[in-house]
Amino acid sequence: MLAHSISRALVAGVKKESLMLAVKTNAPVLSSVSTRTLSSKGYLDRQEKLGRPVSPHVMIYSFPLAAISSVTHRITGGVLTIGLYATGTAALMGADVANIASTLGSSGIGPLVKFSVAFPLIFHSAVGLRHFYWEIAPEGLNVETQYQMSLAIFGVSGLASVGLMFV
Repeated sequence: MLAHSISRALVAGVKKESLMLAVKTNAPVLSSVSTRTLSSKGYLDRQEKLGRPVSPHVMIYSFPLAAISSVTHRITGGVLTIGLYATGTAALMGADVANIASTLGSSGIGPLVKFSVAFPLIFHSAVGLRHFYWEIAPEGLNVETQYQMSLAIFGVSGLASVGLMFV
């Protein structure tokens, strides 16, 4: 009986992997018609037909400022690490890193280079100090304070970096 059902399902076009999973789990096997019908519809239609909830897409979800601050903190940490390793490797290979930095700083792209160094350093340090504050004063760790501190850190980091662009 089971062998006859399996061979009928294979002839009907049900994938072998789906069939074996259904046999192992005692689940009903979808016919090839319902499989084709589901695969011809859009993703949202299929999920609705199956009764599954669909989460909002990342591009339409509004991330809290604290989450954006956290992601930016991780990115600036990575950028600073790469910059440190690149500078150290160049110095070990005999490059005059101070002269390269001076030349870049006084060139036409100098302000951009200065901002690209200053912002990650200031932002990452400020967020590190914020985390230190939260360690010693956990009562300051609430949604409103997170928002205010994130806003202040972005503002101070941006303004200080813009100020250092022209020094």
